[in-house]
Amino acid sequence: MATFNDLQEICDQLVSQGIELFRVRSNSYSVGVYFNDPDGNSNEVYFEDIEAFRRRPEEGEYHRKLVGISS
Repeated sequence: MATFNDLQEICDQLVSQGIELFRVRSNSYSVGVYFNDPDGNSNEVYFEDIEAFRRRPEEGEYHRKLVGISS
């Protein structure tokens, strides 16, 4: 996704359509969300913050959290 807000929007749309988000992966520079499409294929949508690459990996999870999405 181009922005973190785009990721939040697509996650909201998926949830509103009854699609289960089965995993949220976060590290110091990105957030990825995993779900299955109606045919059972696994998919991921993610946002990668280029500026956050300057942070050290040991700083943990990405500093923004998706609202209404459990990890």
